[in-house]
Amino acid sequence: MESISKVETPEGLSIYRAPQEESEGRLWLMYRGILCDSGEENSSGVTYSETHGPSTTLDIHWTVGTAKGRRDTTLKTGFHAVPAGLNEWRISFSVAEREILVTSPEGFKACYKVLKVLRDHVSMKLGLRDSLIPSYMFKTVLLSQLFTKDDHAWEEEFRSQTITGVLELILQGIKEEKLPNFFMPSSLLLSKAHENKLRQYLVEDMLCEVKGSSFAHALMEVEEKNQQVQILQLIELLEYIFSCLKAGKNPTDVWKMMFSNIDSVPGHPTSSVQFDVSWIDILDVTVTELRPAAYRNLKKIYDIGEGFRSLFLGSLQGEAKQLAQKFIDFVLWKKNKFEAEHPHLCKEEVRQVGISEFVSDWILVHIVEKYVNKDNTFLSSTHKIIPPEFCLPDDSPFREIANIAMEKGSKEGMAHFEKVLKEYLSQIPDIIIMMVAVDFSRTSFLHAKEALKLKLDHITIPGQRPISCAELDLD
Repeated sequence: MESISKVETPEGLSIYRAPQEESEGRLWLMYRGILCDSGEENSSGVTYSETHGPSTTLDIHWTVGTAKGRRDTTLKTGFHAVPAGLNEWRISFSVAEREILVTSPEGFKACYKVLKVLRDHVSMKLGLRDSLIPSYMFKTVLLSQLFTKDDHAWEEEFRSQTITGVLELILQGIKEEKLPNFFMPSSLLLSKAHENKLRQYLVEDMLCEVKGSSFAHALMEVEEKNQQVQILQLIELLEYIFSCLKAGKNPTDVWKMMFSNIDSVPGHPTSSVQFDVSWIDILDVTVTELRPAAYRNLKKIYDIGEGFRSLFLGSLQGEAKQLAQKFIDFVLWKKNKFEAEHPHLCKEEVRQVGISEFVSDWILVHIVEKYVNKDNTFLSSTHKIIPPEFCLPDDSPFREIANIAMEKGSKEGMAHFEKVLKEYLSQIPDIIIMMVAVDFSRTSFLHAKEALKLKLDHITIPGQRPISCAELDLD
């Protein structure tokens, strides 16, 4: 966490340190570690004091504007530590922001609303996600302007200039990858990210809209850049997963991020990403009939299926294990039923696939083709799990994919990705790929367990006594 004692206060803003006797609350020792409090006065006048409960009070004083527009305001507010990822926390000043917004001029609020509406409008026309430019970016720059501009800047006749100035500051910050937090300037809102180029496109065209000129970027240009960005995110994510495997670690943090929301699980009824028909027949417990394509899929993975089933069930315990067994029994019942009804298809020769080929095809069909598109946020969200210090090694086989995607276009890059992925997986021992597939499936299954349980409770497999999940042996 960033030390608040190192904050450089904006012009006109001062923060003073509370006397020692005001800083003896029961949680103060914990906050001292966060705030790097030394108990000494300093020239910047930074101060913190605990008032009651778990909240720490920041007494902030500022004076801005001309004599006519001078403001003397005191904010007494705490901060929050909020999750910023699976293993990270960040300090939030949302309460202080709300207090400032309440006492700010109407013109300030109007500019904030206009910027959000403008972003939504332009991002929709470009086919980009509005979340590329979060509202807090506008708020951060507007707050800095609130403390440096005179009152007339917020009057109606000057608002267009103010909005243009805010967008120009954001654009400069994106290009330099340096947009400081208002309350903690040494903490940056932006890091080096592939998406910064898309952010630049969006803000540049917002400026064009404000000035009444044509957009600077054609729709096809934006779509191509978006595809290139997603390819770069994809190969970095896969390289990170493979680097974990090389180090003997299962990338469980990646799975947790992928399945933190059940809606992101491929094939889930509420998910925007659905399996193809041949796998829906196998995995959907509401489907009781297999189609020929689904049956062929089951036959081609028969050799690896037995080993997978044993390892998968061994990774579960109690109710989850019993539920998984019932699910597998149901799939096998559908297979046997199909064979009884279509004996001529049972005699077809179906080539068996190994675990490496199966996983590469699964990634290409169910991950790449489904997730690499302009409307899906899966890659950008999951990409955040990668540690900031991680970068694509120079000797990575995926490095060439990145170069091809940027120099020859996203289609060329994706075609080369398919080739490299299959070659790369073929070099990894089958047992390692199998264990990763089991861990991935286990995480997916556990996140979907409750929904699956409700459905399986109503299913009776012919030849077996109906067993509800409430009857399952949990020993």
